[in-house]
Order: sequence, then C-alpha cells, then structure tokens
Amino acid sequence: MADYTIQGNILIGKPRIVVASTGRLYTAYRYTTGGTTYLAVAFSDNNGVTWDEVTEIDTVGKEFICMAMDGKDVIHLGYEKSDYIIVYRTFAGGAFRSEETVYDGTVGTEGISDVDIAVNSDNIPHIVWSQDESAASTQD
Repeated sequence: MADYTIQGNILIGKPRIVVASTGRLYTAYRYTTGGTTYLAVAFSDNNGVTWDEVTEIDTVGKEFICMAMDGKDVIHLGYEKSDYIIVYRTFAGGAFRSEETVYDGTVGTEGISDVDIAVNSDNIPHIVWSQDESAASTQD
C-alpha cells in the first residue's frame, strides 16, 4: 500500500474530506512526526492536486475523526482526544473555534470505538459515537 502525504507528512488512520460551495476541498488527517501525533486540516483549490495545510489543530494519539460542512461553509469537526474524551470544533473565516468537550467518560468505562458527525438543514451538528461494549450515545 502506498503512503499518502500532505506537506511531506505521511498520513495515518482515515483522513476525512468535505467540499465547500466554492469547490474548495478540506481534509482532516493525522500524522506523526518526532514521536508526536498531530491532527491537522488542509485545503486544496485544484481538486486535490496540491494541498496547503491550514493548521495543526491538536496533538492526539487516537484514530477517530469526523468532519462535516454546513450550508454556510462552516466545517464541523469532532475527534477522539483520548480514550474517554470526544471534542468538537468549528472552522470558519480562516480560524478554528476553541474546542468543546462533547463526551468526557471516566477511566473504567469502555473506550471510544468510532465517532461520526452530520449537520442538519438548520446547520445544527449532531455527533454520535460508539464504545467498545456496543454502548452508543449522541450529543446535539
């Protein structure tokens, strides 16, 4: 399997992609450098031929990232920050809003096994996640 790179960084895990009304592509992805795993967002204005990194968002060691675009071209991003914590952020006007904790489990509960997000027609995000023991929760 080939390595995929953005800005020279080899991607790990499953990158996510959304398309703005302008046609601009955005991707959220993870990469590791110097022993630290980062979550970053990049954009492309030429159908993915080249990518420019917007910013490194966070240092995370977890796999699960979800991303959606609303009707106002606001990116909604959810991700697993640690075994028991899911956070949410938005990106609009060239900047990320501060993170908001959506779920803060406790040690001894089951770890997160997937995270997903959707935005309804009123531009309201809905995040859903599952835990290892088939326990699922949602947060509006």
